Amino acid sequence: MRYLFAFIFSLFSTYALASDMALISGKYRYEKYALTMPNGNVMSMNNIGAKSINMVFNLDDTVIMELKTLDGKIIKETATIKEIKIKGNKGYWIAKWPDINYNVRKDFTFHDDVFEYEIKFTDKSDTVRYGAVERATLRKMPYF
Repeated sequence: MRYLFAFIFSLFSTYALASDMALISGKYRYEKYALTMPNGNVMSMNNIGAKSINMVFNLDDTVIMELKTLDGKIIKETATIKEIKIKGNKGYWIAKWPDINYNVRKDFTFHDDVFEYEIKFTDKSDTVRYGAVERATLRKMPYF
């Protein structure tokens, strides 16, 4: 009986994640990007070596980031969404990225084809990102 309850709970959790992901799923292109460092310096996409960044929000609870560097290289990373909650046009997700050793919370809003987010890096063990705040505006790209 205990295993049946655990199985039903896991199905419900998977359905809840999928239904929230369905509200925002698609391919997006970054229009604005700013990474504000603890000392107040603001870094743009150009400052971090990016020519363009695309994100794909998948129904299978993954997010794929594709960054094209200034010298033309393509860097792809896939994050796994551990938790997502959406109410109205606001929400958050907690994701695990391969190059970060802790889960990252992204607070976001969305409307029409625009997705805006903020990440506050609060893990003190991350000496590179601790205290930084990342904000971006993404626009949904049409599928052909």
